[in-house]
Amino acid sequence: MARSSHKALRLASLLALLAGGAWAAGPKSNGAIVVLDDSLVGLSGPVDVSGGGSTVVGGLATPGPVRASSIRDSFVDGGFYAFPFPFSRLLMLVPGEAPLAGPPPGKLGQADAHVKGSTFSVTVYAADWFFQPVADVPGHSIRLSTIAAGETAPPAQTLAGGATTFTGFSVVNTTGTLSLVATDLTNPAIESSTSTFSVVPPATSSPTVQMNVAQDGTYLTLGGGLSGTAFDPSGVQRVQVAIRRVDTGLYYDRPAHVFNLAAQTLLDASLGARGATFTTWFYQLPDADLADGARYAVELIAENPSAFRVPSISTFTFDARGLTFAPDDGKASAFAVPVSSAGCETLTATVTVTLSGAGIRPGGALALKLPSGWTKPAALTAAAPSSPGEVQIVSTAPAFALAGATTPLLNPATFGGASLGDGWIVVSVTGTAAGGIDPGQQVVFAARARPPLGALGRGPQVFEVRTQAYSTGTLSAIASPPSVDLTTGTALTLSFRDAAAIAIGPLQTSPTMQIETLDLCGNPAPPPAGLTVDLQAGSIDGAGNFVVDGSASFFAEQTGLGLTQRFVFPPNTRPASPGGFYYRTSAAGPAAQYVRLVGGTIVSDAYRFVDVRASTVGIGGVSVDTGTLSPGTTSVSLTPGVPAVVRFRLADPSVPWEVLVATGSGFESPLFRANGYGQAAPVAVTWPGLDGRTSPARFAAPGIYQILVRAGGGSAENRTLEARVPFSAYVYGDVGTGGAGAVVRAQGAGAQPGSYAVASSTGWFEIYGLEQGRPYSIAAATRTLVLGQEVELSTAAGAPVTALSSGASAGSLAFTTPGAFRVSVGLPQLAPAELIGRVAVHNPDFSLQASGSLHFSAGSARSDSGGRAFGQTSSTWTVLAVSPGTYDLDVSVPQLGLSTTVANRTLTAGQVSDLQLFFTRKANLSGWAILPSTTAFGSWVSVQATRAGDPSPSVYGGAYVPPAPPIR
Repeated sequence: MARSSHKALRLASLLALLAGGAWAAGPKSNGAIVVLDDSLVGLSGPVDVSGGGSTVVGGLATPGPVRASSIRDSFVDGGFYAFPFPFSRLLMLVPGEAPLAGPPPGKLGQADAHVKGSTFSVTVYAADWFFQPVADVPGHSIRLSTIAAGETAPPAQTLAGGATTFTGFSVVNTTGTLSLVATDLTNPAIESSTSTFSVVPPATSSPTVQMNVAQDGTYLTLGGGLSGTAFDPSGVQRVQVAIRRVDTGLYYDRPAHVFNLAAQTLLDASLGARGATFTTWFYQLPDADLADGARYAVELIAENPSAFRVPSISTFTFDARGLTFAPDDGKASAFAVPVSSAGCETLTATVTVTLSGAGIRPGGALALKLPSGWTKPAALTAAAPSSPGEVQIVSTAPAFALAGATTPLLNPATFGGASLGDGWIVVSVTGTAAGGIDPGQQVVFAARARPPLGALGRGPQVFEVRTQAYSTGTLSAIASPPSVDLTTGTALTLSFRDAAAIAIGPLQTSPTMQIETLDLCGNPAPPPAGLTVDLQAGSIDGAGNFVVDGSASFFAEQTGLGLTQRFVFPPNTRPASPGGFYYRTSAAGPAAQYVRLVGGTIVSDAYRFVDVRASTVGIGGVSVDTGTLSPGTTSVSLTPGVPAVVRFRLADPSVPWEVLVATGSGFESPLFRANGYGQAAPVAVTWPGLDGRTSPARFAAPGIYQILVRAGGGSAENRTLEARVPFSAYVYGDVGTGGAGAVVRAQGAGAQPGSYAVASSTGWFEIYGLEQGRPYSIAAATRTLVLGQEVELSTAAGAPVTALSSGASAGSLAFTTPGAFRVSVGLPQLAPAELIGRVAVHNPDFSLQASGSLHFSAGSARSDSGGRAFGQTSSTWTVLAVSPGTYDLDVSVPQLGLSTTVANRTLTAGQVSDLQLFFTRKANLSGWAILPSTTAFGSWVSVQATRAGDPSPSVYGGAYVPPAPPIR
C-alpha cells in the first residue's frame, strides 16, 4: 500500500511538549521522533520534526494514545493520540485469524480447519477503510451466510461497541473448503468480509511429525531454524515446538532469545500448507541463541483438526566451530564492565580479552560480537567513544603500535571461513607482521551503544568472543563469553497496571485502577521522589484534543475519600504503585471516555479506555450446575467427567465479561479463566474441573473452588458461586526418590484429559478424577543423568489397577537403574591430523540407542571424548548411558576407513562396563595379473581372497588396466 493511503495520525501532547521546551523547541527547532507503540503499522523509520511540529503517517491497529520518543539518549519526549476514519467495512475473524490494520485483507494468520459438526465462534468487527477498529457504531444488523448448500446460517446479530460474536456456529453437511460471508443489512454500502477454511471429517488416526535434524547429530549451523514434515490424513492443524537445553534443563524463550524458562513452553511453528495432509514446518531458531557444545532436546507436538496430538522428541548437539579444530583456536579469557547497568539507556561497554594458547600469530584474528539489537559499530575512534556506534580498540601488545601490523574491521560479512556480519568487530594480524599478540597480552574493546528496547534489552547481554591463532585455523568461540546484566532503567513513563478497557454506567463506580511507573523498556521502575500524578477523565474531540469531563470524581481505594484529582507517590516506592483509585462520572452514555494520567516530572501520559453505557453495567441470573439448568443454585459438586456450568445474564449485552475459578477469594492465580465480549442471550461457561496452571492440565485436587463472574472489566462482580471437588476414586503409588518429578499417567476407558500426576520429591503420587470401579493402566516416565549423559526412563504397573473412592494402590513402580558403557579406542598408527570417530550402541530391535564422539588429536593414537571441541574438559572415555539390556556397539573412524562391531555386550542395572578397543594393523598382499591382451577402453581386474577354512571370500580388491597406446 502506498504511504499516502495510510491514515494521517494527528499529534496532540507531542506538539505541546515541543512548544513547551523539552527540546528547547522554537521556530527553528529540528529533530526527529520515533514511534514506540507496536499498534502502528506502515512507519518506515523516524519522522523528522521541523519548525516544532510534524504529522506522523501510518496505519493504526487500535485507537488510543501512542508513545513516541526523541532520538536522544534515554528520554521519552511525549506521545500523540490517534483515532480511526469512519465505519466503512466489516472485518470477520474465525479461529486462527488475527487483525492486522493496513492493506487488505486486514488480518493475518491462516484459518483453522474444523471438524464437521464441531462448534466454534466467529467475530465480526466494524472497521474503517484501513481495517482499523471503530467502536462507536450504532446498532447495525450483521448477517452471517455460507457459500455452501444445505448449511443453515445463524440469525442476524447487532453490532455492540463495534463488534459481535456468533457463538456455537457449526458446519454439519459440508466437507472441504467453506467460505463465510459477513454482510451489513442496515447499510448495504458497508463492504462485506469473507473468511475461508477447511471442514474435515472426524479424525480416525493421530498425526505424525518429523524433524530434519538427525537424532543425536552434531550441527555447525541450523540455517536459521528447525524444520521438518508432518502428516495426518485429516490435515495438519498445527505443529508446536519447545526446545530444552539438556545440561541446564531450561526451555527456550523465543521473544527473549535465551534459555531461561523452567517449564515447557510450546510455540507454533510456521506451516508450509496449513490443513494439508502433508506439510513442511519451520521454527525460527538463530544460531546465535545456541551455545557451542551444548546439547538440546526438541519436543514436537503435531495436532489435527480433531485435536488429536502426538508428541515427538529429538536431540542434537550444536557446535558452530566444527568438530575438527586447530588446538590453539578459541584460546582466551574475557570479562566485561560494567557488570550490570540500567537498561534502556545508552552505555559504554568495555570487553577485555586476555590471550592464551599460542595467542594470535600473523594471519590470525580476534573477533568480538556485540549483543543482538545493540547499535551497530559504525566508526573507530582513538579517544573513548562518546556517541552510539563508536568503538575504541587498545592493546598491551606491541604489534598495535606498528603501522600496518593489525587491521580492524567493522561488520565484516566473513573472515576466513567464518560467517560474521552486523555487530562484529575483528582485529586481524597481517600475514607479513613481524609479531603478533602473545599469550597474556590483552586487547580491550570499548563500544558505545544503545541496547534494544523491550524484552531484548533486559537481563544478560552476551558478547561473543572468537580467536583464530594462525592463518590456517578458524575463528572459534572462547569457552566463557563475557556479559553485562541490564537491570531496570530510570522511570520515564506512566502506565496503568491493567490497561484493559472498562465499561460503566452513569454514576456507577469503576473498578479499582493501579498506577505504576516504567522505564523505556516497559520494566516497572521506582518513581521519582514525590512524583505527582494528575487524574483526569474525558474524551477526545475531532481535533485530537483531550476534553476534560468536569462531572468525574476520583476516590482513594483504601479510604474511599475523594481525591483532588491527583496522586502523590511516596519517595522510592517499590513496587511502583501507591495504591489504587476509582472514579464515577455522570456523563450520559453511550459515550467513549478515557481516564488519563499526567505526571509532573514524567513526560508521557497514560490513557485507559472507558465505555460509558446508557445504563448500569450489571450481572443477573447467576447460577452454577452440572449441565441441567438449575436457577439460583450457587454451589455444585463435581464428579469425574461431569463439568461445572456457570450461567449468567448481562444487563447490558455489549460489555466484556470474564469467569475465573480459583482456590481463594483473591483470584491472583486462577486455575481456569474464560472471557468473552457481548452476548444478549444468557451466557454459559463450562469448567471441566481441570487445573489449567499445569501442562497438560490435571484434574483439580479435592477442595472448594471459588468462582468469580465479572463484567465491564470489573465494574460488576459476583462472588457467590463455588464448585466443590470431592474425593473421587483415585490411584496412588510410589516411584521412589529416583523418580521425583516423574510424570505418572492413568490410561484406560475411563481416563480423563487430566488423569495424571507429578511425583513428589519422595516419589509419591496420587491420580484423582478417576471413575469408581474402572481399571486403569498406570505408567510413569522421567529423565535422569548417568555420568553426565541424559537417559529417558519409563516404567509401568504390572497389571491394571481398579480405582476406588478409598484409593487403590498401584504399588511401587521402580525405575530400572541405567548403566553405562565407557569406550576407549586405539589406532594402529598416530593420527595424521585431528580425527573424529563415532561409537553407537543399540539393542537388537534398535528401540534403545545412544551414541558419542571419539576424538583423536593430531599425533595421538588414543581416543578421548572430544569435550574440548565443546568448550569442556576432555575425558579419556566416551560415555554411553542406556537402560540394562544386551547391546551391539558400532565403532568407526571414517577418515581412516576403520570400523568394527562389538556384539552382545550385556549391561546390568547400575553397571559401568569399560570397553578398550584397538584397531590392529592389517597385513597387505600385492602382486601382478598379466593379461593376454588389452581392449580399446581398458579392463578391470577383480581380485578376491578366501582365508583358509572359510567357505567364501572375505576380502576384495582389484585394479584397472588402461588401454595400450596405439602402434605408430
